[in-house]
Parts: sequence; C-alpha cells; structure tokens
Amino acid sequence: MLTPDVNITGTAFTVRLGFFHLRKNPSPTGKSIFILGSMASYLAIPLGSLYSASKHAVMGLFRSLEHDARAANIALSLVCPWFCATTGILGPEVVFSLAGLPLTDQGKVVDAMLLASVTERCGDALTIDAEGILRVPGPAMCYDYTETNYYKSFEQRAVFVIK
Repeated sequence: MLTPDVNITGTAFTVRLGFFHLRKNPSPTGKSIFILGSMASYLAIPLGSLYSASKHAVMGLFRSLEHDARAANIALSLVCPWFCATTGILGPEVVFSLAGLPLTDQGKVVDAMLLASVTERCGDALTIDAEGILRVPGPAMCYDYTETNYYKSFEQRAVFVIK
C-alpha cells in the first residue's frame, strides 16, 4: 500500500509540519502551502483505483485544512496536474487510454507550483493541462457558495472558533 502511504499519510504529515512552522512566523502575509493533488483528485484513472482514491483523499485533506489555513493566515492551494508524459509513472493501460490526447509538460506544473507558493489566496486549486494553468476558486470545486448561504456562514464561524 505504498501509494496511499505516500499520497495521504506523507502529505498529511508534511502539511502538518508546514503549519507548525508557519504559525510561528509573526508576519500576517507571505505564508503559503500548496498540496500536490492530481486531476485524479477529480477524475478516476482506469486501473488506478488506489492512486485515484489517494488523490481524492488529498483533495479531502486540502478542503479540511482550508479553515485552519485561513485562521493562521496561510494561503493554502491545491495543485492538480493532468498527465505528464515525462514522469514515468504511467502504466501501459493508462498510456493506451491517453493515446492521441494532449499531455501537459512538467514546466507548466513547476510554474503552477511557483504560482501557488506566492499566492495570497486561500482555498483555490490550480489545475494544469495541455492548455495551461487554470485557477479554480475553492467554492467552485464542490457547491454553490455565495456570501449569503449557510456554507459561507459555517466557514466564517469555523475560522473564528479556530482563531
């Protein structure tokens, strides 16, 4: 079960360590953490159930930490690349299912990571595909989120309680 250990447990411990150190920083701005998700955080991968499930869990971790990040003035982002041909982790079934489809290049993924590391926004995902980088606002990821609905009220209360 190496994949879940790396993608879930390793990510959770690393983010926890980042929170520990960034909370000690007295600056109210300039603190950020990004979590490496995947387009598999949104979509299932054929014959990759453990990988897909672990990346779904990474998105769950990201969403769960958003309130803590806001309370600590930490900009938390999720970086979700589409398939990169040069990573070498794609099995033959996935390579076959991607035949003829455009892949992203690692340079775009690095650009998204750099963008996530300097952002002041919290709760957004950066998705990367062959077209480039798209910022997906946190609320657009899962539900209707307006200033007047109860999700927003809950978020504001959660951040108040954490602080």
